Amino acid sequence: MSDRAATEKKFHTLLESFRIDILPDFVQNWDELSADERDVCSKMNNFFCSLHLLVNFADVCSVALGKFEKLFNKSLGAETLEADSDDSEVKNAECGTIRLIRTCSKSFAKGVDERNGVHGGFKTYMKSIGDKVNFIRYKHNRFNVFFQLGHTTYHHRNNIKTFLESIHGCTNRLLSSVLADIKEPLYIAGSRALGLISKLVCGPLWRKIEYSSHVFNLNELLSVLLDFLEIGKEDSSIILSGNLKPFPDQINDNDEILNELLKPDDSDELTVQILQSLFGVMIILLKRQAGDHLPGGKFSTPTQLTREQTNEWLNNLPVSERNQLIEDSRKEGRKIRHQFKQRLQQIESERLIKLRKKEEEIRLKKIKQLQKKQNMTNDIMYFGLWQSHEQVPSDKCLFAFSADKKKFTVAQLEANLNTLISESKTSSCTNERMTVNKPLLVGKWIEHKFANNIWYKGKVLSVVPGFVEWYNVKYEGDSVVYVFKLHEDYAAGDLQMLAMSPSQGLISLMLALFKC
Repeated sequence: MSDRAATEKKFHTLLESFRIDILPDFVQNWDELSADERDVCSKMNNFFCSLHLLVNFADVCSVALGKFEKLFNKSLGAETLEADSDDSEVKNAECGTIRLIRTCSKSFAKGVDERNGVHGGFKTYMKSIGDKVNFIRYKHNRFNVFFQLGHTTYHHRNNIKTFLESIHGCTNRLLSSVLADIKEPLYIAGSRALGLISKLVCGPLWRKIEYSSHVFNLNELLSVLLDFLEIGKEDSSIILSGNLKPFPDQINDNDEILNELLKPDDSDELTVQILQSLFGVMIILLKRQAGDHLPGGKFSTPTQLTREQTNEWLNNLPVSERNQLIEDSRKEGRKIRHQFKQRLQQIESERLIKLRKKEEEIRLKKIKQLQKKQNMTNDIMYFGLWQSHEQVPSDKCLFAFSADKKKFTVAQLEANLNTLISESKTSSCTNERMTVNKPLLVGKWIEHKFANNIWYKGKVLSVVPGFVEWYNVKYEGDSVVYVFKLHEDYAAGDLQMLAMSPSQGLISLMLALFKC
């Protein structure tokens, strides 16, 4: 059973085609079966969910109401109020009747709109006149709320008008919208029409569907509904007289709201016209979505084979065969459950592998980013802008790309860069730089790699007197002073600059350079 969505129809077609392809491999003596027998084995019966029919009734009725209201070609009710883009209740895609029942629910249902709604005051007023509030939530409710709120709005129409005009007043735009719409006869007639469909069609049909023992039992119900709609489409006045009810056994004659809906009223003429319009689109929908179960449809006169229920078929089998089938099913069930658990474990394992893979990718990405920043730091320490941590400008905003959540313009970024360059030129300079015209290395902590591919931490002590390319270096854990051409080692990638002593680490300088 499906809801006849496009995806469901496509799936059914593919499944039926697949079934036909594999049947010869699983059915014994397939080649010996007659064409009719093969056709019966190959056929799959796809049934329509009747509750989805009720859902779609609401959709088509909403559209039909909108088209009917447009025939009047003028602004009505809340549409005549001064529009306000911020809090206006008028929505272009919504017809006036739906707007009325929605705003009534928003105003008078409990807990829907605590700011603009007046449930408490309206409840007190209704209690004072011996009645109660029947409004329920419009949004986030079951699908037939569209029709149910129709008869609720019609039932409370006079109470709402009196309450807003004489008791409470319209203190906000929501209540003003309700009052303007509740005075409009067209919207009252629309609410009444929806209420009649709720009481005579949707409610009774829903109860019939829920208590039906077999899908084919719905054939008669749908045929009765079609006859009712076709009669009502021609003349809905017979419905207002109370002489036409599709499911009389499901209708309570003492229902006060239904009796009020059927009571003669000034809105009778408009209600008849609206009902006839709504019945027309409901007939089209019913024939399209439930045509298989209507007279002439492929399930309208089901054969014993299509109607036979599993329980009946099983009970008609010989006792020994029935017991064997049940036992085989139990064994197969255990096997299927075991396979299902194994599949779940496999899925869980695959997910874990993917998570580990993502975790490793993120780790490597972070290492790569950190290495990139470290290389940038080395270059800055080696080539400038500054030769020590103390020389870095104290105004860290010069390193930023934005401020107050606004990105800097290109001109601002260029100005900041020029400021940094200017400050680097005014930083203290030593005789080493002026003498050898090379980046300052004396006094710096370094990491130096040798032929054994091991990195050693050390400190550059001085330039060898008379040999400006050579530096005296002392390494941690070694009291000997060594001499190397450090510029060549740096160019070869065998030398890295440390921002400060190894005990302080590299992170502090990186934060100073990249954080604002």
